[in-house]
Amino acid sequence: AEKEAFEEAEKVRLAREEE
Repeated sequence: AEKEAFEEAEKVRLAREEE
């Protein structure tokens, strides 16, 4: 679960950084 949450957080952070 931790790995999944980390991956999701990374994806969201990358998407937010793109903006």
